[in-house]
Amino acid sequence: MSQSTVNSDATNQTDVPVEEVDLLVVGGGKAGKSLAMLRAKAGDKVVMVERDKVGGTCINVACIPTKTLISAARVLHEVQGSGAYGVTLPEQDGGTDALTQARIDLASFRARKEAVVGGMVAAHEKMFPASGMDFVKGTARFVGERTVEITLNDGGLRRVRGAKVLINTGTTPSVPPIDGLADVRYWTSEDLLTLPELPTGLVVLGGGVVCTGVACALGSVLWNMEHAAAFFVLFCSVCVFKATTQLARGLGHVRRFVLYGLINALAMVVSTYLLLVRAHTGIEGYLWSYTIGYLVGGLVAFLGSAEYRLLAPFRFDRDLLRRMLVYSLPLVPNLLSWWLVSVSGRYVVLWGSGLAAAGLFTAASKMPSLINIVASVFQQAWQYSTAREIDSPDRGAFFGSVLRGYSLATLSTAGLVIALNRPISRVMLQAEFAEGWRYVPLLMLVASFGVISIFFESFYQALKNSGVLMVSTMLGAVVNVVLAVVLVPFMGPWGAGLAGAVAYALVLVVRARDLRRRIDLPIDRSRLTYQLVLLSSIAVFMSVDGGPWLTATVWTCLALLATSDMTVLATSTRAVVGTLARRAGRR
Repeated sequence: MSQSTVNSDATNQTDVPVEEVDLLVVGGGKAGKSLAMLRAKAGDKVVMVERDKVGGTCINVACIPTKTLISAARVLHEVQGSGAYGVTLPEQDGGTDALTQARIDLASFRARKEAVVGGMVAAHEKMFPASGMDFVKGTARFVGERTVEITLNDGGLRRVRGAKVLINTGTTPSVPPIDGLADVRYWTSEDLLTLPELPTGLVVLGGGVVCTGVACALGSVLWNMEHAAAFFVLFCSVCVFKATTQLARGLGHVRRFVLYGLINALAMVVSTYLLLVRAHTGIEGYLWSYTIGYLVGGLVAFLGSAEYRLLAPFRFDRDLLRRMLVYSLPLVPNLLSWWLVSVSGRYVVLWGSGLAAAGLFTAASKMPSLINIVASVFQQAWQYSTAREIDSPDRGAFFGSVLRGYSLATLSTAGLVIALNRPISRVMLQAEFAEGWRYVPLLMLVASFGVISIFFESFYQALKNSGVLMVSTMLGAVVNVVLAVVLVPFMGPWGAGLAGAVAYALVLVVRARDLRRRIDLPIDRSRLTYQLVLLSSIAVFMSVDGGPWLTATVWTCLALLATSDMTVLATSTRAVVGTLARRAGRR
């Protein structure tokens, strides 16, 4: 990449004439090269300067080389598994076993990558002059207004002044200021492309496209990971969707944000039907259907919110990077801990109780998704409201009233699902997993603790304090795994469910106590405890076979739960009646 610096003293050197051009482009990357060729073909006098990465980052150290590595890893995977397709070798050559032992020759691996990159670089070196531009290999520095001095790679000096100047120098990999990083062996995304040997293990710090692509390639080569390329493309599409939709949401386009989510879901459903049902593409098709859904949703969000207007040359802000790292790095172990809390139970059941019990437990785990859907609809709008009201002087009263309404709605919904567990399970669970209905009530209770604790998560996002999130979730993960390992051998799947309930309840208590101190959050503990006791009673009663008296008790508890906060019910009723009355009046 070309680099530019200012040196006013250099203008005293008068032995080098100044060349006047219509357009001066410093850096031969994507944006600059496209504009330079376009203007040169239109008849403008154009000079473009590039030091070493002809064609830009994508060709030299990003898209092209990483995809070349992924392609090689995919070929290796296909060769190792070719026996499943009837492909073999003669017995004297080792037969099918020889194919399964195929390995990557790193030197040839790297040589192919360099050949592909070199071919594209050579093509650009021919394409640039063919457009009519003056393509210069060298390092440019500014020595005056719109004037650069170019130190040529093959020796010599040139000076060029542009009527218009485009600075297109790009950037280099950033090494974050992490204590102790300098004391260990680390690689940047560019270093990974020239490794002298394959590592036996790898930790990726950051989720950039280049590093993720290399990680997928190494995963295929080292650990025989299936569908690594499809996972990588899916990762990129999720990044596009999240970036575009969250920006729209941050700009206040809440309705558009909801619409983009619906478009994403619709595109995903259609592509899943076409790829899985019609084309029978299997797991690969399943991954690509998700990719299509996220790409369609992200593209619509990008165009619909006119986010392209916000695109600007890259600006590196060290202070902003530091603050972003301080906030975001704790979210990595937080996310991993949430995963442990959410799914570790089924693996512990598999270990402690066998495959049959794990199958029933996993099937029953589908049911809590109903309460999670209700909570997620609310959460989308709640995060925005939390960020907007966090500095308001009356935030305590507002947050407290929302918590009361949220807990009543989610816990009542959970209670209703538990009460209707039997008929819902007959629809959602296949016949071989029908016995899984017994675990649904306890898992719904676990999910209820979870959605309440997630409610508090929005406050920490608004406060830009991710440390407590990380600590509370990690604590819950440790408790969940330890309790599950202890209880499952004696209680089976019940032990995993109980461990999850305790873990989520612990996360809830830690966050609630901490937030009451930070933002004076009024929590009606007695009412919330009363609601959770009623929900727990419903879960216990519906976990066993019972007669009409037990059924009557369940519905009585549900009625008490639904009417546990009459203030919220009265306020909601008045709001609904008022809205209907106003609409009727307008008609």
